[in-house]
Amino acid sequence: MFDNRYNNNNLVSSLAVFRELYDQKKDIYDVLGQFINTIIIEDGLFSISSTEITSKLKLKYEFIIPDAVVKTTLRRLPFLKREHGVFVVDRSFLNSDDKIKEIQTDFQSDTEFIIDALCDYISKIEKKELNKNEIDNITENFYNFLIDNGTTGKYIKYISSFLLVENNSDFSNVIRTIREGLILYTGINYYDINHLGYWNSPLEIYIDTEIIFHMVGYNGSIYKSYFDDFFNYVKEINIKNKKDIIILKYFESTKKEIESFFNKACDILVGKGTLNPKSTAMNSIVTGCKRESDIIMKKADLYNILNINKINEDANIDIVREKNIFNNDIIQKLSQEFGYDVYEDLLLLNNISIRRGPEGKKTNSEVNSILLTGNSKIIKLAWHPLIKSDGSWPLATTLDWMTNKFWFKLNKGFGQDAIPHNTDIIIKSKIVLSSIISDSIEKKYEELKDEINKGNLTKEQAQSRILVLRSHARRPEEIDQNIETIIDFLNQEDLEKYAKEQDSLKKNIIETEHQNKVLLEKIEENNKEINLRKENEEKTKQELLNSKQIIKNSMENVYNKNLKNGERKIFLFKLFHHSLLIILSILIGLFLFSFNTDKIDRWAIIIGIAPYFIAYILSCLFNHKINPFAFYKNIINRMKKETVTKNGFDIDAFEKIKYEISLLEEEINSST
Repeated sequence: MFDNRYNNNNLVSSLAVFRELYDQKKDIYDVLGQFINTIIIEDGLFSISSTEITSKLKLKYEFIIPDAVVKTTLRRLPFLKREHGVFVVDRSFLNSDDKIKEIQTDFQSDTEFIIDALCDYISKIEKKELNKNEIDNITENFYNFLIDNGTTGKYIKYISSFLLVENNSDFSNVIRTIREGLILYTGINYYDINHLGYWNSPLEIYIDTEIIFHMVGYNGSIYKSYFDDFFNYVKEINIKNKKDIIILKYFESTKKEIESFFNKACDILVGKGTLNPKSTAMNSIVTGCKRESDIIMKKADLYNILNINKINEDANIDIVREKNIFNNDIIQKLSQEFGYDVYEDLLLLNNISIRRGPEGKKTNSEVNSILLTGNSKIIKLAWHPLIKSDGSWPLATTLDWMTNKFWFKLNKGFGQDAIPHNTDIIIKSKIVLSSIISDSIEKKYEELKDEINKGNLTKEQAQSRILVLRSHARRPEEIDQNIETIIDFLNQEDLEKYAKEQDSLKKNIIETEHQNKVLLEKIEENNKEINLRKENEEKTKQELLNSKQIIKNSMENVYNKNLKNGERKIFLFKLFHHSLLIILSILIGLFLFSFNTDKIDRWAIIIGIAPYFIAYILSCLFNHKINPFAFYKNIINRMKKETVTKNGFDIDAFEKIKYEISLLEEEINSST
């Protein structure tokens, strides 16, 4: 978490640069050295001190780096030599290739492009042009969202929904780089980076009810994956140390809360209570249960999971007055600032402070205990200046924060399987939007209970509105691309009006579905009629084809019979024709051989030309081309026709019916 000491715009681009350089150099000191190299070149420095560099890292890049880390980095740089308490620059060793400015400019351009698209998205939803002040607020909310610096801004719901709707790989790559840079940067502030790769200091982590429910999956698969990332690191650390140096526990108050939760589940099951629409965990418990014994079995399963994983209750609280972190003055101030009585939440933080001992605000790996919570109110209290001093570990933190610290300390790197799920901006967007929905449901549910207590609602009206609220409850993994309905629900202040609008919408949908159903039924009827008509037409065509086939076959038999009877006449004609040609050829040959050799050539030419000359004269006389072969064929066909039609056979009718049959066959084949 960051405070107002940061210029978020500059910090975001600097985090991206940090991540990019880490990929190239693989060593945090080398990355910081590149930043220092750029500072020296840009500012024209010839000598520097660690204090001066620390200040310039904050001024130029918004990095607040521990002085010890800066000093170690300076001692390792080849272009610096320590003389008389300062570091003198040997400019011949400076790297003039300024990658930082180039990378920073590229990422600033990329983030500005994303923000422009985000503003367009919000403008369309709110149906108005955004003014400069609104754009500035959106930008600030967006940067806070990226660096885990709060998710309570006015536009956070739009930012989450925008990232889910877009789900743009280019956007995701830019944001992932920034968030991975954030893990590296925050790690520098909490650990000695000379000793990465292992964890050897004892730590007691107290988990609250929400974290336990994450563990067993009551809050959904995404929250369970978050817990699994964290718990896998815990197990890895304990295995490397060959003993359990990190121990998970829970307070007596947490056990009481769990017992109360399951008792409430029993009441809901038997009708003595109402299921809060916000509580996905309660819904998980009562789902599938038919008897109270089923719920008791689920509770037993939960405690069994805790025992198997060596997570036990710690009820030994030694309350010593001087170890208390709060007094009446602090309680009053914080209650007034946060708008609710913070006493119960401060009790949990006080328990951790007592565990830490007289120096309860120890820093970094010296801390021996911490509270892991899913309660955002406790987190805000733990980071409040009245509770947490600069540079100290908070008394309470989140799964994300603790997981990232383990990741950094174990030096896991950015391999595909090494990166925690919490760096995924899509998963974060779903979690944030799910949380906003839950808060909205809780607020509307409290208002609804007030209306019921005042007698302003009938039982039926109350049940109807509770059902509306329950229908909008979403686990993170249940939030899909259909974001518009969620945004409409979040933007609707009047639940009664919203319920009526939803009822009206449902009625319209039902009416539309009914009309569509009637229309589909009519279309189906028309299609059936068309198909039936088509089937009848096909059937008629087939019957007609069959009858014509019968007629054709009958006529074909008569045709073949008549043709067979006339075959002798045609044969005799062909014999006469071919014999005549042979005799004529012999006579021409004899005629030619009766002359001497000189005259044979002359007569051969005359006889060869004569047929063509005769054909040409006849063509001119009768005004059409003379083809002997066609002439011969026509005579044969005419003889066949005369033979076939001799007994009254209608050859034209025969040809017509064959043509009609071919047309019918084409129509039938084309329709199938």
